[in-house]
Amino acid sequence: MAYQLSDLITRVQQRIRDTGYSQIEITNYINDTQNDIYNEYRLPFMQTYVDYVVTKNVPDITNGSLLPSDFVQAVDLQITTQAFETYVEYMSFEELNSKFPAPDNTATYPPSIPQYWYIYDETIKLFPAPNQAFNVRLRYWKKPTDLANSTDVPTIPSEFKEILVVGASYRVL
Repeated sequence: MAYQLSDLITRVQQRIRDTGYSQIEITNYINDTQNDIYNEYRLPFMQTYVDYVVTKNVPDITNGSLLPSDFVQAVDLQITTQAFETYVEYMSFEELNSKFPAPDNTATYPPSIPQYWYIYDETIKLFPAPNQAFNVRLRYWKKPTDLANSTDVPTIPSEFKEILVVGASYRVL
């Protein structure tokens, strides 16, 4: 059996022994189950990454853009520029601010190779601000894509399809 939304809906209808049950409701229940799995567990397929080029003297890794729409939580940040490859240490904004008051002040803290990353104002920033352009890779936990069309394939690998069927069936019943 294929692994797409229409097949999962059919499996749920067979499991509950009601082939006329609303496909829209079953789709919602499959999406709810998928979201529950992503909220409850941290498995390798739930991670992804995005690469950025940070600008000299600008601490914001996205350079004013938004983080990815599927972003949930950062895992780590790595400088990937050749000869500077290293992981940047995470520090909470509160801790960073207590050690380095006004961390965005480049007069007090001149730009250098970033040593820390922190989350502030819904973005990820580097401290100190970079003294040159750097390539960075943000690894993060992502949220699943909602299934809507019959040919949509879940972000959860096919080995776990029975969990989606059982979870949606449970919600139906």
